[in-house]
Amino acid sequence: MAVPEAREKRPARAVHSGGAPRNLHLIPRPDGGNPALADDDHTVSDRSFLRRRVNQASDQRKIRSALSAR
Repeated sequence: MAVPEAREKRPARAVHSGGAPRNLHLIPRPDGGNPALADDDHTVSDRSFLRRRVNQASDQRKIRSALSAR
C-alpha cells in the first residue's frame, strides 16, 4: 500500500494533541526557571484526568450491561 507523499515528509509525531511543538518545553524560560517544566505541566494532569473520566464511563457501561444481562 502506497503512503501519500505528503505524509512521508512529516515527522511521525511532531505535534502533540495540544497543537504545540513537542519540544516546546525545551525553550528557555525568561525567569530562569527549569525549562523542562515550562508549558507542559498542566497537559499531563489534564490528560490523566480525562483518562480517569473515560475509564469511569467505560466501567459504568460494563456494570450496566452486566446488570441488564441478568
